[in-house]
Amino acid sequence: MKRQRKGKSILSILTLALAAVLFMSFAAPAFAEGESETDPNLITATGESSPAMAAIRKVLQMPEGTTTPATTFTFTFAKVNVDGYTSGSDEFDAMPTIGNKSVTYANGDAGTTTNGVKMVAQEVNVLSGDELDTDFFPHAGVYVYEIAETPDTFSDSDATDNYNETMTYSQGEYTITFYVKDKANVPGTYVYAIGVKIATKDNNGQGETNTKVDPTPDDEEGGGGSAMVFTNTYLKTPNTNIDPTTPTNWVLNISKAVSGDYADRTKYFTYTLTVTNSSDLITTNAYKAYVLNATTNAVVTSTDNADNVQEDNGNRNYIAVAASSPATIKLKHDQRIVFVDLPTGTKYVAVETGATDYTASVDMKVNGDTPFTRSNTQANTALSTGSDASTAGDVLIGEGANSAAFTNTYKDVTPTGVLINNLPFILILLVALGGFVLFIVVKSRKRRKENHNQN
Repeated sequence: MKRQRKGKSILSILTLALAAVLFMSFAAPAFAEGESETDPNLITATGESSPAMAAIRKVLQMPEGTTTPATTFTFTFAKVNVDGYTSGSDEFDAMPTIGNKSVTYANGDAGTTTNGVKMVAQEVNVLSGDELDTDFFPHAGVYVYEIAETPDTFSDSDATDNYNETMTYSQGEYTITFYVKDKANVPGTYVYAIGVKIATKDNNGQGETNTKVDPTPDDEEGGGGSAMVFTNTYLKTPNTNIDPTTPTNWVLNISKAVSGDYADRTKYFTYTLTVTNSSDLITTNAYKAYVLNATTNAVVTSTDNADNVQEDNGNRNYIAVAASSPATIKLKHDQRIVFVDLPTGTKYVAVETGATDYTASVDMKVNGDTPFTRSNTQANTALSTGSDASTAGDVLIGEGANSAAFTNTYKDVTPTGVLINNLPFILILLVALGGFVLFIVVKSRKRRKENHNQN
C-alpha cells in the first residue's frame, strides 16, 4: 500500500510540474529561435506603463556643400504573421494595421560631414498615438510585420534651373517582431519586447539578410540611434549640354589678366588644374574645361592647348579633365577656363607656374561667400588656389558662385634712355674709350716733345 501511495505521489508531482510548464508556455510570448529576454538586440519594456519602443532611422546622404532639400519620406508596415498564422486565417485577419510613418526634412537642414559626405539623420517611432493603447494588440502573442520605404516620393524642387536633382532610395526592408503580453491586474496588453532583423539588404550596405539590429531610439539609454536604418542618396548635378558661353551657366570660372605698362598681353601662362570627386557618391570620371576669350567664344587651339582637346555636341572645343588627374592648360590676358558640368561637392585646385618678372595674385570666391585674395610677394613664384602649391582638391565647389581671377603684374621699369641691364657693358666701353683717348693724348705729347728737342 505504501509503495502504491508513493507512486501516486510522484505521479501527482510530475503532473503538476508538467501543468506548470504548459501554463508558462501559454502565459508568456514565444521568442524566436536564437532570441531571449537578454538578447542585446532585443528591446524590452521597463514595465507595463513603459512598453518597449523602437524607431526607424532615416539617413539622407549627399556630397558636402549640398543644401539639404525639403522633402518627406514615408514607411509602410505589411502584416507577416501572428503566432505563426499567416494570410487566409482568422487570426491573421485580426492583426491590427500599423499606420504609415513619415519623417520630413526642411530646406537647408544641417548635418554632419565626414570624408566628403554630408549626412542628415532623423528618427520616427514605429508605434505612436493610438497604437500605444492597451487595446491595440487584441491579445497576447507574437506579431510580425515587414517595414519598407515608399520609393519615388521626391521631385525636383526647380525643374527650370540648370541642375538635375536625383534621389536614390533605400532598397532595404526589415522584419519587426512585437512580443505582446497581457497586463497583470487590468485588462489590456502591452509590448513587452521588440526584435528586428534585416529582411532585404539595403543598397548602402547596412548588413546582411537575417542580421539582427538594435532599433533602440536615439533618445533612450544614451545610444547613437536606431540601427534600423534606411539610407537615401541625394545628388545635385548640372544638366548636360549646357551652353558654356553663357556666364550664368558657369559653375567654375578661372580667369587670367596681366597688368603693368610693359606686361605682355600675348604671353601664355601655364596652369596645372586638378578636379577631384570629394566622395564615392560622385561617379563622374571626366569633366569639360572650356577656354574662352574676352567675347566668351571657345578658343582652344592645337598650338595653345594640345592635350585632350575634344568637341562637344555644339561643335565647341573643350579640354577633357579626368577626375583626380592633373591637366595642363595655358591662358593669356582676357582668357578664362570655365566648367559647366561640375557636380556640387567636387573640389578643384589651380596652380599657376611662376613667370619671370611677373608677380601673381588671385581673387577667389567659394560657394558665393565673401571674396578673398591670395598673392605672392616675389616674382617668378608659383601660386595656387589651394593652401599651397602641392595641395590638390582643396577648394570645394558649392551651389553658389565659384571663381578664381588670376592677375600677373609685370615689374616696374623706369625709362631712363639707358637700359640698366646694359650698364656694365657701357661702363667697360667707356673705360676702354677713355684708355684709348688717354693713349692718344700721351702719344701726341711725346711726339711733340721729340720734335721740339730735334729743333
